[in-house]
Amino acid sequence: MIKVALVDDKRFLLKSTQEKLSFFSDLDIKIIAYEGKEINEKLESNNNIDIILMDIEMPVMNGIEATLFIKSKYPLENSFSISSNNEIIPAIYMYNSFSSFFIRVNFKAESD
Repeated sequence: MIKVALVDDKRFLLKSTQEKLSFFSDLDIKIIAYEGKEINEKLESNNNIDIILMDIEMPVMNGIEATLFIKSKYPLENSFSISSNNEIIPAIYMYNSFSSFFIRVNFKAESD
């Protein structure tokens, strides 16, 4: 079983991602967080996670800052950064913050 954490401040996108991933029987969503500081706090009590799907642009602590913190503290090998930002700069920052993969989605959600 692959243990997954989902991090996104857009609740609609988070719920949609969770529903899509539920079709895969070998994935188990263990943590859901709405911003970077929250995922860091939740990992304090449960860092037995295989993959983190993390948005870049979030309030309080963005995905870049959260990924840097997580990678410095835990031996996580796979983190996927997700953004609808069309600019190359966020992708470069996520790569430099040791995110394993960058996924650009062609979707812009309204604030929820």
